[in-house]
Amino acid sequence: MNDLTQRYIKLLHNRQQLQQLAAQHSMAHFCDLLARYLNWPDLTEPQMLTFLRQQNAKVVVPQSIEFNRCWFAYAYQSNQQSVRWLLANEKPQQPFLADYIAANRQSLLATLIQPYSLLADLLAVAAPTKVVPALLIFHWSRTGSTLLASSMMPAARCLVLSESMLISDVLTDPVWQDRTKELLQLLVHLQSSPWPECSSIIIKTNAWDLQQWRLWQTAFPDAKSLCLIRQPAAVLRSHKREAGRHMVKQRVTVWLDDNCQAEDLITYQQQKLTQLMQLTAQLVKTGNSTLIDYQQLIQLSNRQWRQLTGLPLNDSDIMTWQQHLKLDAKNNGQLYRPAEPATSDCSPELAQQYHLLRLQCQDWNADELNPLPAV
Repeated sequence: MNDLTQRYIKLLHNRQQLQQLAAQHSMAHFCDLLARYLNWPDLTEPQMLTFLRQQNAKVVVPQSIEFNRCWFAYAYQSNQQSVRWLLANEKPQQPFLADYIAANRQSLLATLIQPYSLLADLLAVAAPTKVVPALLIFHWSRTGSTLLASSMMPAARCLVLSESMLISDVLTDPVWQDRTKELLQLLVHLQSSPWPECSSIIIKTNAWDLQQWRLWQTAFPDAKSLCLIRQPAAVLRSHKREAGRHMVKQRVTVWLDDNCQAEDLITYQQQKLTQLMQLTAQLVKTGNSTLIDYQQLIQLSNRQWRQLTGLPLNDSDIMTWQQHLKLDAKNNGQLYRPAEPATSDCSPELAQQYHLLRLQCQDWNADELNPLPAV
């Protein structure tokens, strides 16, 4: 490794210099600043572009914890078995990590500096310290999970990782099937490392991560666990308007075992919702996860909300929660307009399975809650 490459690697571990580069919006200013950091006084823009293109093609092995404080692991490339990095700034506040990633990839720095690492190398240099999430949120999608997770994002001590595709993509890659627990712990560590000031890590999984609930509980046995459910007709109506990735049959599936033979979309979606219900029943049977229905979630009192999450939330955090109840969690700033569907939108079998699950929801003091709606 020549001196220039060594200086570049050192730059990748220097948060202050990276942030100063990230503040540049013109190629000329970026080039001038990079020239200073690399001690390359006569660096020209064409030379800079060639050099960075060469560096982006090389595997980066983090040299210290400082790298993890600078960079956010955001994507997995299965063809290379590699992890892509994005410069971390303020903690994610968007409803989904995908929104945070898309916004931060617009910067000039993100366009020019694109490091990546092999997952095997990251496992080899992984820190012995394991992150312990405060809360795991399982759900079927369209069950209020985004409402719950986004309401905790403004809390200073909370870091919410909402639907991490990096984690889901790695866990469903058969190449790593013998090391999934180790990888899950590593990836949560990497995605939370840029914000060490956040003492409470909340992970809202992707809906299909429910198929690996045993892995999540084995990896994080001390984490509090919630599972959110909702009337099947309401879930199906929402997917009819905009189908989630796990509710459309695809050649490259997110399911570990996708043998559904449905001939039409609605049948496929009902089969997948049935599968999620069965997984939920298995999870709740362990006694290690709290089941809560959407209609209960939106009626929780402040005391019940603290009890549900198990987080040390102050009055300001609780006020944020109350404000979020009035908003559409997926459309920033817009009031939520509920559109509950009729019973006929789902099969009797689905309705019966939901009814049996709903009976296992915790009674959050009936005097403070309206009764659950009829199926």
